[in-house]
Order: sequence, then structure tokens, then C-alpha cells
Amino acid sequence: MAPRRPAGIVVEPAGPRVETMEPPQNGENAMDGKAGVQPPEGRPPSLLDAVLPVVVMIGLIALTIATFGVGATDGPLQVALMLSAAFASLVALKNGYSTAAIADAAIGGVTTAVGAMFILLSVGALIGTWNMAGTIPTVVDEAVYAAMATGFVSASGVAPVDELFSRGGMAGLLTTVWLVLAAMAFAAILEHAGFLDRLLQPVVMRARTRGRLILAVNSSAIGLNVTAGDQYVADVLPSRMFRNEFRRRGLAPQVLSRAVEDSGTVTSPLVPWNTCGAYMSGVLGVQTASYLPFCFFNLLSPILDVLYGFLGFKVQTIDSTKTPAPEAPAPTATPAHLDSAISGSPT
Repeated sequence: MAPRRPAGIVVEPAGPRVETMEPPQNGENAMDGKAGVQPPEGRPPSLLDAVLPVVVMIGLIALTIATFGVGATDGPLQVALMLSAAFASLVALKNGYSTAAIADAAIGGVTTAVGAMFILLSVGALIGTWNMAGTIPTVVDEAVYAAMATGFVSASGVAPVDELFSRGGMAGLLTTVWLVLAAMAFAAILEHAGFLDRLLQPVVMRARTRGRLILAVNSSAIGLNVTAGDQYVADVLPSRMFRNEFRRRGLAPQVLSRAVEDSGTVTSPLVPWNTCGAYMSGVLGVQTASYLPFCFFNLLSPILDVLYGFLGFKVQTIDSTKTPAPEAPAPTATPAHLDSAISGSPT
């Protein structure tokens, strides 16, 4: 007779205990079982949403340059870009993006430029020490550190020489680093919120001929150099947007690569708030507007690329870039004595 179990006692079967987890109910979080709301991913922007941040940025930059002239890169231009990034963030918030997502996008964009910032600081330190080493016979440690930090001040008594060599130092390039930070944050927010894609899609749809397609690539890359303020964005984004269309029309990847290089790469030093233009101006100590009229290669490269596209000159297609497959060697006749050896029968 089996023993009677006391009331309220449950006997579990022998063996390992297996716990099952019920699926979360509506509105519950699978990790903690508490009711919660998933962070919104944001909705696609309208054309007005995509255009407004760019218009605000162009207006602020134009106002800054008109007000401060060549001294705009000493701080006012950076403030204009940061205000533009703040406005783009507000539009992204309106479209349902969370504050954390926008902050992560801005941080991610700035992170990509950290390597360039260290290069800028290193170049500033080298310029200061090299200028000092060429003008002071005896170099002491304190002077080296001071030149690396704040630059070198020449006191030769010759005004042109003093103006030429009184530069360098990490502090002298802090405004350039600030400019890179602001530009990359603005570009990252535009890309993360889908504003750049929304602006480029109509351009791709309207480029019906081969020449117009190449013109669209050049225009987009130059426009991104102006709006996004970074050469990487101006090179990578048009390449992503146009590569499928180039493939669909049978154009070789080299044509797209050349169009991006002739526009996005070579025109970036011509934009003062672009990372490349800021680097050139900061290191050389020459304003972008001063050397721009002499950059014949940079100005003519996109024009020639578009002209070649409409004329069809050096525009390779996918079929023309394929090399013919090598022919298979003809089978050689087996000698009679080897054939008999293999088959085991006499010749």
C-alpha cells in the first residue's frame, strides 16, 4: 500500500529539472518580464525633412563667412556646423528617432575621425619643432615642449621670415580639430536619419542617360563635400547609391570609381569647412579662398569627367572589361606503347 502524501506536497519526477519560460505577453520585455516599449526606429524622412537641415547649414555658413570673412574658421564656422547638427537632430526626433540613437550616430561619426585628429596634432607638433630647429642653434628641452604645444615664434627681426616660421604647435590646430568634430557629427546625423539617402534617390531616378548618370555622381559627390563636410562621406555614399544603377546599365565599376574620385576626392580641399580643406588651410596657413583659383587640376577634373561621359570617351562597359577565358588545351594522343601498357594488351 502506497504511503499517503500530506496535503499540499507535490512530488516532482526524478531526473534533471527543466524550467520552461513562457513567451512574453504583449508589451512585456523578454529580458525582465516587465512591461516596456521598444525604442522607435524612426520613419523615413520626407523631402522637406531632408532638405531643411541642408538649407539651414548653407544659410548659417554663408552668414558666418559674410560676417567674419577669412576668420570664420577660427570658431564661428564650427559653431555654425554644430547648430546645423542640432537642427538636424530635432528633425530626426520629430521623425521618431530616439535621443540615444541620434547621440550614438553623432559619436560614431566623430569616432571615425579620431585618427585624422591625432595626425593633425602630430603635424602641428612637428611643424613647431622643425621651425625651431631651423632657426635656433641650441635646442633645450623646455623649448621643444613649448614648440610642440603652442608653436614656435620666430624673432629674427625680418618680418617675412618671422611671419613664415611663427606657426605650428598642437594648439594651433585645435580649431581644425573642432571643425572636423562638428562636420563629422553633422554628417553622421544626416546619414543615420536617412536624409542623405532621401536627397540622392530622386537624383538617381532622373539620370536616364549615361552622361546624366555620370553628371549625377559628380554633382552628388561635390554637393556632399559641401553639405557633409567630409571626403569619406562624399566618396562612399555616392558609390553605394549609384553602384546598382551602374551595374544595371552595363557600365564598368571603373567608371563609377573615376567619377567619384574626379569629384568627391579632388574637390574636397576646395571647401573650407571640409576636413581636407581645413587640414590644408591649417597646416599651410593659407586660406582656402587664396589657393582655390590656382587649383586647376581640382577644378577641371570633374568637368572633364562629365564631358567624357556625354561623349562616351573612355567609358568602359562590363563586357569590354571582361577578358576572354583561356582556351582549353587540345587533348594529346596517347602513344601506342603507353596505351597498350595501360590496357594490358599487346600493341
